[in-house]
Amino acid sequence: MTSKFASSRKKKARVEMVDHTVMQEAVSRTTLRCAVMGGIVERSVPSLEEWAKQDNVPWGPHQPLGNPRPPIIPFKKLQANSEKSFYRQYMESVNPAIAFDDVPQQMEVTPRQTKDSQDDPVGQGSAVVCGEGVLERGVEEAMEIHRENLERLSQLTPTEIQTEREQIMAQCDPKLLQFLQSRRHNKSQPADFTHPAALKEADAEGDNKDTSAPPAEAPEEEVAEADLPIPPSEAKKWLHMDKVELEKLKWTLPLPEVAAPRRKDQPYVARFSLTGDLMPYDADVSHREGLHHHGEEPERAGYTLDEIFVYARSSVVQQRQLALSILAAILNKVAQGYYFSCFQASLLQMLLDSGVVLLLRFSLDDAVAAVRQAVAAALAALLASDALEMPLSSLSPWGGILRPALASAMHAQQQVRAELQAEEAELKDAELLQLDVVRALVRVDTLVRVRYTLESLSPPPETVLHLLAVLTRIAAHSLTAAWEIVTCRGLLSCVVTRHLPHDTTALMAGPNTASVTALTGVPLRHVLVLLKVLCCWGPNISKEIVVKHNLMTKLLTFMSFEPTEVSLPLAEALKLSVTAHELFSVLLGFGVIEAQESFLSFYNLLVRHLYFYRDKVSINEDTGSNQLNFELGAHLFSTLRKAVSLAATKSMLDRQVKQHTGLRVGIDGEPGDVLQPPLISWDAVVLLSELSNTCCLKWSTQLLSAKPTYAGASLLGSSYLFAENYFRKCKDQLGVSAPEYLTSIESFFSKVVCPVLESPSLGELLSRLQSHSSLCSKLTMSSVEDAKNLSSLNCISLEGKYIPMLSSESPFPVLLPLSKLLLTLMELHPALPKEACISFLKNDHLLKYIEKLTNCSPLAFKSQWMTRVEVEFLSNILLISGLLPSLDCKKLLHSSALMVMTCLQNGQEHVGKRLLTGVICNSNCIADMHGLSSTVDALTLDDYEPLKSPALIQPCLRPSLLTSKIIDNIDGIGVSLAASLFDAKALKESVVWFKEIPFLLNSVVVPCSDSPNILDDYWPLLPLKRKILEKIIKTTLANEEAKKNPGKKSTLSPGDESDQSAPEDIVEVTRCLQLTYSCLRHRRNLILRTTCVTGWLRHLSLVMLIANDLFLDHNISSYLQGCLRELLINGGHRFFDDKLELPGLGNTFDWYKKMIEQYTAVSYGDYTYALMLLLPTLQCYPVAFRALLWGDLSDALPLIRLKSSDISTFIPIEDFLNPADKDEEMLDKYRSSLVTGMVTETRTPFLWMVATHHIRAAELRAVNKPSV
Repeated sequence: MTSKFASSRKKKARVEMVDHTVMQEAVSRTTLRCAVMGGIVERSVPSLEEWAKQDNVPWGPHQPLGNPRPPIIPFKKLQANSEKSFYRQYMESVNPAIAFDDVPQQMEVTPRQTKDSQDDPVGQGSAVVCGEGVLERGVEEAMEIHRENLERLSQLTPTEIQTEREQIMAQCDPKLLQFLQSRRHNKSQPADFTHPAALKEADAEGDNKDTSAPPAEAPEEEVAEADLPIPPSEAKKWLHMDKVELEKLKWTLPLPEVAAPRRKDQPYVARFSLTGDLMPYDADVSHREGLHHHGEEPERAGYTLDEIFVYARSSVVQQRQLALSILAAILNKVAQGYYFSCFQASLLQMLLDSGVVLLLRFSLDDAVAAVRQAVAAALAALLASDALEMPLSSLSPWGGILRPALASAMHAQQQVRAELQAEEAELKDAELLQLDVVRALVRVDTLVRVRYTLESLSPPPETVLHLLAVLTRIAAHSLTAAWEIVTCRGLLSCVVTRHLPHDTTALMAGPNTASVTALTGVPLRHVLVLLKVLCCWGPNISKEIVVKHNLMTKLLTFMSFEPTEVSLPLAEALKLSVTAHELFSVLLGFGVIEAQESFLSFYNLLVRHLYFYRDKVSINEDTGSNQLNFELGAHLFSTLRKAVSLAATKSMLDRQVKQHTGLRVGIDGEPGDVLQPPLISWDAVVLLSELSNTCCLKWSTQLLSAKPTYAGASLLGSSYLFAENYFRKCKDQLGVSAPEYLTSIESFFSKVVCPVLESPSLGELLSRLQSHSSLCSKLTMSSVEDAKNLSSLNCISLEGKYIPMLSSESPFPVLLPLSKLLLTLMELHPALPKEACISFLKNDHLLKYIEKLTNCSPLAFKSQWMTRVEVEFLSNILLISGLLPSLDCKKLLHSSALMVMTCLQNGQEHVGKRLLTGVICNSNCIADMHGLSSTVDALTLDDYEPLKSPALIQPCLRPSLLTSKIIDNIDGIGVSLAASLFDAKALKESVVWFKEIPFLLNSVVVPCSDSPNILDDYWPLLPLKRKILEKIIKTTLANEEAKKNPGKKSTLSPGDESDQSAPEDIVEVTRCLQLTYSCLRHRRNLILRTTCVTGWLRHLSLVMLIANDLFLDHNISSYLQGCLRELLINGGHRFFDDKLELPGLGNTFDWYKKMIEQYTAVSYGDYTYALMLLLPTLQCYPVAFRALLWGDLSDALPLIRLKSSDISTFIPIEDFLNPADKDEEMLDKYRSSLVTGMVTETRTPFLWMVATHHIRAAELRAVNKPSV
């Protein structure tokens, strides 16, 4: 008799199975998501009725086809002592009509009788395992294992035996314990869980199967008894097989054959191995691997995500542990990029949408230690994989002091963040999880559970490290999350007390901890990493941690101990010291008083360390110990650089305190408490600078002879950064002689910098720029694989490779600090020799790299966090070129500066301002524009006849005049745009980060924003876009206020403002148009390589929309016409994209409608405005634009008084006429405009010509049409 479940499974097998977790080989990406099966029994989880409510997250949405939902068997209602199996009791309860007694009588076998084993002594053999069919030597090997167990038990005390017994009983199912305890009291022999005959026959069938045969549908008829590999008479002896069921016996038949997909691009259900590997569709895996089961597709090896989720909620401990371990392995491989482009949608997003976070959170409360260990690994793989933290560590300290905030993409949106802040208390956990995973984890008391696990459950070492990684990832999310960790009662105290002990005596004298079983009392660098991430959020949270947990004494201990004298592994001891220096550097950067006091008490040891690096360390040595010594030295120089920044402010603050004025700094510029002068004086850092300069000279000389390792290059780069900061701060110190100061710069430049600039070693480093550049790489950013509610750094490309900058051969650890040092020295001492700098900028490898960048379209990874290092290096090179008067490559460098502006990220506003004023708007860098503009004068003036304006002063279209005005006022253009392009608050904060001013430094974490890039591709017109968005927001708020208070005059109404534009607005818009014209006129190929004509047109049209009279100004009208001409010449009018949508500006059709309405209201028949309205009415574009102008908004037609001669300068007339319009509705609109007099030959000659042309063409077609 076929069971009900089996019949349902066979029925579904006939239907082609569909699952959204499918492989992607040649299928285009879709937005489908996976579904994960819900429902399982015997677990302490909320009831199914509760999960069915809308305010709870389901374990996963149901899928129409695919793996069936398992039957929910009420085990608690079944009788455990019954002679009937659970399966038979359940089937009889479902359908009492099922006749199990119809099984043939010959299949009922009398159980064989065995002797009573109750009286057997313990030492004679195991009462549970007999060894037959399981072990190679059967009973003999079972007896050996039994004797080994007895010997091990004899070595334990009764207390230890009781402890082990309690742990085993806690991990085992109570029914299994009851079964094992009854074995010695049961008179029957131990059940044969694996019959030898059955195993042999099954192996024979599995080895002889024909894998080339096509799969056949499961037969409906019953299988004969002779075909079964296990005789029914033997099956009776198996557990719960007292009544033989044929359906269970059929599971022992050979596996069906695996069929290949019908087509190569056919998707199929993804299955994973026990190690998280994606299984090929036709993987030939032995059934002994445990990858086959009796669900859907029994012939295929592996487990689907549905099945893994089912096992994760199983009542069997081993199944839960195995499923969570598989999930951890899958998540780890996802983070490492193994499964990018393999699925129809992001696998990470599918897992998050299916409830994996709540599943892991609930499993973290499991009573079984093995399950908690697997959950901790899965959470660490989900939140804090190596692909997330390793790249940030590789940039420290030479890559800068900043870190990114790792909030979700939705949390980064300002509007969503504001709404979430206001309504978070009303959101349910499931709703919050859809917005931000980390905030949801904090909400569901994950921090409290982690504290309890670390404090009371004594987790193994791996679990401790995983939980610390999870805490670190939560701390990196936001300042709110960081304070949640700090204020969580007992959490940091537990972590610091247990895993960051102050007393290291035990480590000095105790055994080596390389193979410890518990980490309590062992100092962990992972705790220091957690504290560093927390302290990076600002001085207030840093002071809280330092004071409350007595942190400085611990840091000094780890910074001062000798790594070879502790019982930690040498590499781990050095990493602990490196991380301690890194955390100390962060605290010193904020000017924490305790850190300053520790620096002074630690001063002599720091000097001793510098002597060690000066005398003993060579950057060309490539050994394991020196590798970590290099990292330690790099962070040592970073600490000293922060000390220089502190000491530089002491004289200024001392002077103000003596004058009884004091310096008050509060939040957002508001007055605050009087700042106290730092404890570190400038005299204390002078000796440090002398030793540092000696190290720079030594290592720069070594750089000339051999190539250093990545860590050695980082050490050299950190010493360059210390020297740069020292020289920059030294010039403002009292008592420093200007001649001596300039002499010291000259000496350092000639001895250290010049030899490097002129050496072949620098050329070798520059030759690696192209291969290690992120911007000009051919890789694709993996942002499409990100989850919207969990952020990522995207350090792994869509092709599964790390970004090139992170390679061990990367030249940026030396080139970035060297370029910054060179730029600072040239700014501080303009009279330095220029020959070495010119030779550096004319290097062929450098010029080829910059030329490749300018030819790349689009630029790769320009929004990725690590790319800011390459952008800063490029900016330094360009700023150096702006200081040199004569260079043959000025045009190339100027073009690259325009490109770099689009790559600037949040926190680099000061770089953008310096590029704008020092390169882009520098008369030395645009010398080529003089010659280009003067050659145009040879052309006839008729080619540049401007369009008329209703204003008194008419515009000018001659390129020479337009360009000469730009060149004459280029400095003013730079200053004006620098003030309008960058937010004042963000620019100030960026300058503070760049100069490392301690008392103004509120944080070293760059907060999340809607876009990581400051400027878009149309950045010269960005001020116009901001003005129109402000106008839209103001109008929207006014309308909402009017709805709330009808009849009351709105205080936000735009009508209250003057219709006349302010003079400063006219100047700002003119400057924007001047820079835009210079780019389109003289850098057209570069600009249009990454942008489109439609985008520029729509941004230029904002001149008409943000105010009613801006387009009437003769300067604005002149440059607006000039920009239009440069865009539309050479067939540019044919590249109008009617489907383009710009963020904040809507679609093209709505834009065109607003343009017509504004033209009708305020244009006064302006010819430039009219030309922009006519562009979308070309015959090559959709008829909807023409129908809108000639139909619903035809009131604008009488105002368009352009002639054919006016338009031909910009657009060929033929494109308005051919092909002839055949749309009858459009032809009726033409006729109506002529009949009503809206369009006349005298007033609107061009429109009259267009309308009559299409009407005559239609009449001619009607005449020539053959009669039927």
